[in-house]
Amino acid sequence: MIRDPDYLRRFWDGKDLQVLMLCYQLQQKLGERALPSIREHLFAHFDTEESRLQNLYLIESKKNGVVPLRFNKTQQKLYKMIQEMRAQGLPVRIIIVKARQQGVSAFFQLFSYNHCETRPNRKTLTVNYDDVNAEELFGKAKFAHDNHPCSLPTKRNSAGTLEFAAPHYSTFHVRTAGSPEVARGLTLHGIHASEIPLWRDAETVFTACSQAVPADDLDTWIVKEATARGAQGHFYDAWQDAIEGRGGYWPFFSPWFWQDEYTKPFRSDLEKSTFMTKVTPDDREYKNRHGLSWEQMHWRRWKTETDLSSNVFKFREEFPASAEEAFVSTGRSVFQHEYLVKIEAGCTRPQWLGDIVLTNDKHPVLVENPGGMLSIWDYPQDSGVYVVGADVSEGKVRDKGTTRGVVAVGRDQPDYSVGVVLEANTGVHVATWHGYLAPIDFATALAALAWLYNQALVVPEVNGPGISVIEQLVRVLSYPNIYVSKLFGVERNLSIDSIEYGFRTSAPTRPILINHIHRAVGSGLKTRDRGLARELRTMEFDDNGVARSRGRNKDDRVLGLGLALQGVSELLQGSVTPNAAQEPKGPDAEIWKRVREDLRRHGQLRNSDRDSESFDGPGSGFLEAGSDWLPHG
Repeated sequence: MIRDPDYLRRFWDGKDLQVLMLCYQLQQKLGERALPSIREHLFAHFDTEESRLQNLYLIESKKNGVVPLRFNKTQQKLYKMIQEMRAQGLPVRIIIVKARQQGVSAFFQLFSYNHCETRPNRKTLTVNYDDVNAEELFGKAKFAHDNHPCSLPTKRNSAGTLEFAAPHYSTFHVRTAGSPEVARGLTLHGIHASEIPLWRDAETVFTACSQAVPADDLDTWIVKEATARGAQGHFYDAWQDAIEGRGGYWPFFSPWFWQDEYTKPFRSDLEKSTFMTKVTPDDREYKNRHGLSWEQMHWRRWKTETDLSSNVFKFREEFPASAEEAFVSTGRSVFQHEYLVKIEAGCTRPQWLGDIVLTNDKHPVLVENPGGMLSIWDYPQDSGVYVVGADVSEGKVRDKGTTRGVVAVGRDQPDYSVGVVLEANTGVHVATWHGYLAPIDFATALAALAWLYNQALVVPEVNGPGISVIEQLVRVLSYPNIYVSKLFGVERNLSIDSIEYGFRTSAPTRPILINHIHRAVGSGLKTRDRGLARELRTMEFDDNGVARSRGRNKDDRVLGLGLALQGVSELLQGSVTPNAAQEPKGPDAEIWKRVREDLRRHGQLRNSDRDSESFDGPGSGFLEAGSDWLPHG
């Protein structure tokens, strides 16, 4: 029933208070019979979900005590996304990466409570990783219910369950993620999956929960939220799917600086000026990139030094400024975070996406396909010198949390085959072929790609199925420009007519590729491939000091890049003759001429570097000795 006037005056004012006082008077006149009329008046005033969330339900605020929720910046943006999904006729499916203490959990506990209070015969479930945190989340909804000015009667209001009495029957559950049985026997209409990276067997438990939600009910919602903990596991994979438009979830990121309280004023102008003079160039770039105030930067340093033992990696994990930073490793990353941020900022969608095929007369043909395996950012230029690094899939998948290769089964995916195309004069990454094909078919696609890019130098990995790729390139396709291994002291792997082709990735040679990439990343790798940027971020040194991708993450593009850089390095040293603008001779000449004419006809071939939309590279000196960008062998 409605609360007494003194209680109402403590938390509400204005029109809200007038309506609540009217409900109180109605209760005084009719007693318990007034409940239906009171709630009718109540919801005629608090007539939208947003007005109830912001004005009707109370929370315990860290700073202001007991108050109505009142959306902060993160909550405002979250609710806007929810409304956008509904407006498009979609069930609400959101995955959230956030900094700590953004009010996301409190928001969804009240959102879930509102769903149950305003709809009969509905069930929602909140899942957290342990009993203590689950109890804390339940307490937020229970507090809103217990302090509701006119709550519905309940049949049960304890032990993680708030069940409304007949005839409403809706139920609000909070449980821990200890077992896939957490949702057994339930038909759910809303799920709040909190701190998923800390769940045991998160993929299995979440899948069991989500299957309890009717797929054909648009008035349902599922939210995954967490402070990220490393670029691996179910939550990281789900986030990558969301940002790439797969799986039906919309991605939402909340940076630390959206929170107004994350500022620290200076005590004097002298303190501020002293602080500003001691800011490093990296910190100043960080401030400018995110549009921060000096007071926010002051809080950042204070928080890192006082609460996080000056551990900048921990701050990035707990208080990220970007989604990429949120998944940063705690100090064992192969590539420096600041360099990766700059690379990620330059990533864009390709200007062309599709497949490439090779006709019987060796004519490469581009076939548009939104789900294709070839992404092109820059089309071939007449004067371009191109190198293709080719990493060949062995059809294996990584075990969870290990680097051991096993045969791919079930939902596991094997490694991809990859072709990374670099323009050697500028260092620009212009195209990527990335997909699953049998080695012989991949060799054909690789040849087509290399012919498209001015008969590029192909640097294939020779390990395992790489031998089949090289055999197909040399013996069947007669591709004329293949990397010949010149590594000293390394076992020769393949001999075709006394010429040894390809690059063998092994314990002695893998560091060569990693060093190439490390130098390129540190000097400003010019790539727009978001997939490559993501793989670079997941590279970590294992316990033996070997650079590998974490968990089930892939490193195919990374190795393809390393192989391409090895080819560019050979060009620098003069070990390989550049093939720029050299048209094929003999019977291939007419075929190649038709390819170039087709590209020009479709506006896909430019006659000069000035027409290119590619990055501004270091210029024509890229192949000169001493170039800053080029990795030296």
